[in-house]
Amino acid sequence: MTPVVGLDDLERMALGVRFLHDEAGRFLEAGHEIPAVGSKAAADLGGFRGPVSPAEGYVQGTFLIESAADQMMALLKTLTEPAQTFAPWTCSRALLQTSSIAAWLLDPDLDGRTRLQRSLALRYEGLMERAKWVRCAGPGAGQVADVERRIDQVEAQAEEAGFTKLRNKKGERYGIGQKMPGATENVSQVTGEETFYRMMSAVNHGHIWAFQLSYRMADGSVPTPRPGAGEGVEAFYPVKKTLTTLNAAMLLAWSAKGFARPVWYKCRLFGWDSRRLAGVFDAAFDDIGLKPELRYWRG
Repeated sequence: MTPVVGLDDLERMALGVRFLHDEAGRFLEAGHEIPAVGSKAAADLGGFRGPVSPAEGYVQGTFLIESAADQMMALLKTLTEPAQTFAPWTCSRALLQTSSIAAWLLDPDLDGRTRLQRSLALRYEGLMERAKWVRCAGPGAGQVADVERRIDQVEAQAEEAGFTKLRNKKGERYGIGQKMPGATENVSQVTGEETFYRMMSAVNHGHIWAFQLSYRMADGSVPTPRPGAGEGVEAFYPVKKTLTTLNAAMLLAWSAKGFARPVWYKCRLFGWDSRRLAGVFDAAFDDIGLKPELRYWRG
């Protein structure tokens, strides 16, 4: 049976998401990016000497959390009257993608070497995208050769840290540290939300079948013959775009759940007050309506 979501429910959920955004931000700021004594992060940092360390993964993860937080506020704005129809899907998709990468980097169950390996993979992907941008932007944007030299430098640092060069059968480099998983693969592995992510991606990429979820027949519409069509051609019904309260509620829930994961991982990794953060999450998700059995921070 399809759940019924009223406007009051949606307003309560939106307040829960805003509370999560604000209180999670205050919690992270209070940590001052300093790992607690005896934490997993402190142990990781103590085990590395050289030009690269897992600390780079901490920085990358933090930037990604900041990006996800921006997208969460953008999502709330798109749901404020006059609410938008398609923009909420793209905001939620960007949030889930960046949150998943952040959680992939900040997973407290990783050893320091694996975290560094993942950090290097993300750096390589970023540098490759930068090289593409420089080629596209043309004169004044910089030299592709400079970016390629930087890639070589990062690879040399990875070798010094004990990682082997990654080459395919043609001798072409395909990563540093490890091959970076694709966005959909990462979301699936980290959050298990591949189905939802693919739907959001379909909207983002302009697939008409996905757009149809946001259209319904206009009130009082009647069959209208297609212009210039002969007999036997099916008539069409006028439709209007709309974001249902159910779809809005699902986007809020997916986004909040996705955003919370890397924040929780960073808390555990840095040895901060997990009981305090769990209290923030529970208060937020009571309003959002997440079932107790789905609250992974209780495990």
